[in-house]
Amino acid sequence: MKPKLTPRELMELAIEAMRQSVSEPRKDGKALDRDVLETLSESELEGWKWIAAQETVTTRTYAEARRLGDRAALYHLKHFTELGLLRRSGTGPSTRYKVVSA
Repeated sequence: MKPKLTPRELMELAIEAMRQSVSEPRKDGKALDRDVLETLSESELEGWKWIAAQETVTTRTYAEARRLGDRAALYHLKHFTELGLLRRSGTGPSTRYKVVSA
């Protein structure tokens, strides 16, 4: 008989499965580095999966797609930019973020 998993163990398994699914190749055919993946929160991991399928995004489109507040969306996009995953162009409401090909 298999031992039952605690809720914490189930959550850890789910997070690991999510991290592995995000490790899928980017548009340029390269997977995200493990070090980069470990710096992302669960919400950011989900957001990155959505962004990786887009050409460009704005804070508004990302916030709406992920059902986040503007501040949280901006924080995610800034973090992705700092990690070198996105390139920012423009200012103010016209700011766009493009997925960087490594």
